[in-house]
Amino acid sequence: MTCTTLRDEQGNAIGIACSRGTDSRCAECGARSSKLCDFALTGAKAGQTCDRKLCSQHATSMGRNLDYCPGHVRWAQRNPSP
Repeated sequence: MTCTTLRDEQGNAIGIACSRGTDSRCAECGARSSKLCDFALTGAKAGQTCDRKLCSQHATSMGRNLDYCPGHVRWAQRNPSP
């Protein structure tokens, strides 16, 4: 298991993120990932989330504890909820 200390802008430790795999890099830029895309999937994968690994720069907050990858942000903008 790979664990990474998460730090704020001032360098203070604010948490620890652990993953079972060794690939803990942002899918967009290759920086260390600290978030996963929380977009809810449908169809055969209903009940699951996208889980694309993202750094804080490429994750967009869509609400409390809800982050989307760039592709799902674009989808949400084109398909607003009623």
